[in-house]
Amino acid sequence: MNQQIKISFPDGNQREFDSGITGGEIAKSISGKLAKVALAVKFNGKVLELWRPL
Repeated sequence: MNQQIKISFPDGNQREFDSGITGGEIAKSISGKLAKVALAVKFNGKVLELWRPL
């Protein structure tokens, strides 16, 4: 079983994902349009490329 990470979104919602998921995969799980327009993800205060595992 993978370790879970909790992601907080700007609207206050929170979701849990398997550790190692990428920012791009999270964006796609929210909306296909978001996945197309997103450029980066902010994780633990750092801006990361969408392909990097979290």
